[in-house]
Amino acid sequence: MQGIHDSPKPSFFKIRRRLWFNTTKTLTEIHFFLNLTLTDLRIKKTILFMNTNEPLNWDDFAKVEIRIGTILKAETFKEARKPAYKLEIDFGPLGTKKTSAQITKLYQPEELIGRQVLAVVNFPPKQIANFMSECLLLGAIGDAQEVTLITPERSIQNGLRIG
Repeated sequence: MQGIHDSPKPSFFKIRRRLWFNTTKTLTEIHFFLNLTLTDLRIKKTILFMNTNEPLNWDDFAKVEIRIGTILKAETFKEARKPAYKLEIDFGPLGTKKTSAQITKLYQPEELIGRQVLAVVNFPPKQIANFMSECLLLGAIGDAQEVTLITPERSIQNGLRIG
């Protein structure tokens, strides 16, 4: 029978790790300890300490080009790490742009074709697996991480700016 004083004690390494993390560390020190890339750490640190209630001024908002577009093509993105579709969207005078979207929980590719959507069109292109994404489709993220697309209430001209 084990008494109160015979309880297992944490190992030296667990104590050292706990003490080490309780002191202020630079990203480089954490990088070597956890064997993560510096880019991963910067992203995670930014997300952890981001203040989402920070006021946005009008000039910041005016930089974001949110436009109306119609989905022309939708297909399964087999090479993506998380389930996603490859989409081609017509933005009228801005032309067509391609994007990848993790919207597989609520939508099938065939029901997306012809649907008008909102997207940010002035982000720089981003490589996702073997695909170059040229815009960011907008949607609301639910509790189960399902994405509901944001769409206009009636059909309107492609390329119109939201503001």
